[in-house]
Formats: sequence, C-alpha cells, structure tokens
Amino acid sequence: MTVCIIDDEKTNRDIISYLIQKIQLDVTILGEANAVKSGIELVNSKKPDLIFLDIEMPDGTGFDLVQKLDVHKPEIIFCTAYNQFGLRAIECSALDYILKPVTKNTIETALQKAKNIVDKNYKSVQYEILKEQLENSEKKGKRFLISNSDGAHIIATDELICCTAESNYSHLFLTKNKKIMVAKTLKEIEAILEINENFLRIHQSNIINLDKIENIIRQDNNIFVVMSNGMELAVARSKKDELLERIN
Repeated sequence: MTVCIIDDEKTNRDIISYLIQKIQLDVTILGEANAVKSGIELVNSKKPDLIFLDIEMPDGTGFDLVQKLDVHKPEIIFCTAYNQFGLRAIECSALDYILKPVTKNTIETALQKAKNIVDKNYKSVQYEILKEQLENSEKKGKRFLISNSDGAHIIATDELICCTAESNYSHLFLTKNKKIMVAKTLKEIEAILEINENFLRIHQSNIINLDKIENIIRQDNNIFVVMSNGMELAVARSKKDELLERIN
C-alpha cells in the first residue's frame, strides 16, 4: 500500500512517517505536502492508495482538498484535533479519522482498516456523500454510507425506520424488511443522524424515524411506539414529552 502525508506542520508529518515505518505492514510513503494546493499536486502525481490528511491548513482545509480531487481518489484518513461538524461529515461518508496527538496504535489501526477495504465501487459515493454533508444543500442528511462485514451500504434516511442497540453493535431496520448490523454504538449512529430532524432517540436502546410511526400505545404511565415495520418500541419517561411535542 502506498501513502502520502498532507499536514501543514512538519512535526506532525515526521511523527506519522516515523510511526508508519515502525509498524510491520507493507506500506511505502511516496511523499509529503504542507498545504491544500501542494497536496492536490502530490496526490495527482503520485496516485497513492491512501493519504493521511490534516483538516486545518493555511490555504484551506482537508475538505477543500477532497472536493478538488478529480484525477485520483485515494482512501483518506483525516487527522484532526477538533471540528465536530467535520467529524460528522466524515462519519456519514464512512471515511476514517484519527484524533491528534497520533499514536502508534491509532496509526496501525487506521492502516489496517484501509488495507482491509476491498470494495472499491463505493469510493466515488464516499466522496459524493462527504461533499453533500459539507455543502449547505437540500441533499444534506438525506443519506449516509456505513460498512460492516458484508461491505459498504448506502443508507437513504427516508428508508430507515429505526435503530436498536445491542452492546457495541447497532441494528438498522429499513423498509422492504431489510436489516443491517454494524459495529457502531447507538451513540455513534445518533451522531450521524442528528442533522436530520426526523430522527429522535426515544430510549437508551432505540432511535426512531418520526415519519415511520404507525401508532402510539399508552399503558398506565408508559408509552410505546409502533413502527411501520410492526416493531413496538418503548419510550423512556424522560423522552415522552419531547416525542409528543415533535409528532404534534
């Protein structure tokens, strides 16, 4: 696997380069860049399999660089110290990120994930969804990309009925009786969906699409929602008022 490192701080580039060389994986570093413009030139000329990409740089952001990549589209691992909005966009497009300061373990885990990606047909979709999340358009929040052992899945939010938690895994229930299990906590799924006002976490174990509610059942002081796929989900008492307000 070939790699390029794009970061405006030489210290960060040196650390990433050093850690890559310490890890026992077949990885070749093709070059480094310190800005958006030079980074685009580097990627287009070297055509790496993977880039480590800083978000904040003097002449723009790593997202600006991504939006200008037309000739070659590598795997991307963003390196960042903050930028919550950016992290949500990255998560929606199933791209990877590591938080600074980077460590040997975080670099090794990210490299291993990149090496394990087999399905390249979704690369253009990853870039499209990242752009949708970053742009202020009506497409924003309409779909996201998520991966599991079966590959990558494009999820249209208007087809997502609900999500349920099972330890560190989540089950996504979609229309047409489709179900997907992913190695993400419900908190991570909630972060992806928070931009879409149709979704509400009604319980520590459940997130629902408000448009997919078929019925509300009241039993004593408890409330349950019946979803369009027939699932009956409990509503936490702390979420009851918010649910009723949102659906009204």
